[in-house]
Amino acid sequence: MKAIGLIGCGNMGEALLKGLQDKCKNVTLSFYEVSKERIAAVEKEFNIKSHGAINDIVQQCSYLLLCVKPNIFPQLLHELSRCSLENKVLISIAAGITIKNMEDVIGEKNKIVRVMPNTPALIGKGVSAIANNGNLSDEEINNVTEIFTSVGEVIEIEEKLLDAVTGVSGSGPAYVYTFIQSLVQAGILQGLDSLTAKKLAVETVIGGAEMVKSSSEHIGTLIDKVTSPGGTTISALASLEKNGFKNAVIDAVAAAVNRSKELGSK
Repeated sequence: MKAIGLIGCGNMGEALLKGLQDKCKNVTLSFYEVSKERIAAVEKEFNIKSHGAINDIVQQCSYLLLCVKPNIFPQLLHELSRCSLENKVLISIAAGITIKNMEDVIGEKNKIVRVMPNTPALIGKGVSAIANNGNLSDEEINNVTEIFTSVGEVIEIEEKLLDAVTGVSGSGPAYVYTFIQSLVQAGILQGLDSLTAKKLAVETVIGGAEMVKSSSEHIGTLIDKVTSPGGTTISALASLEKNGFKNAVIDAVAAAVNRSKELGSK
């Protein structure tokens, strides 16, 4: 793989740098960042070069990871439109910014990829959904996949489904954290100390997720295996149902999807 440059180096940019350094030995890495504090921190931690201008990193890198927030993205596209982008692969991780949004500014002949990763990429346990505009070669698609495999699992998907991906996995870690926090607080309320409650909640969520991942059985079947007639689990599940647990999750995903669509329409 040729040189990879990151434009923007926040949490996700840093996760990608770490994954690429650890798992992709055939790459040259560099980055562009406006924050002097971040520049110093990233150069020190990863021992890589920062560029002083966007045009510099565009000229020297074949793969450009656009890791800035959606509200900054229009300005970035404007700056990129003034650069020579021939044979460059532009990879955006900005929620809601569509391929057409990008093509309208930089041109539809360019090689554009949209990716929705999530924050467990910070520990190499992320999942990233990838869609492209059809201008990439098979080798380039494989290289993009390799980039994101360095921080977790990768799936290819139609772009029209990326808003749904955003709602499920992009925002999903926050739902899981909220659920864990609720379990911890419930345990404390029932007399457990905070450390014990946290350990029980965290390991239960990890174990449950691993069971779902490794089992060929339907999730409903796994739920049935935990319940018994008149038992504690069925009583708890009845309470969750009474309080709208499933609908709350469904509505939360829908809210995230709608917001993602709003970001792309601006």
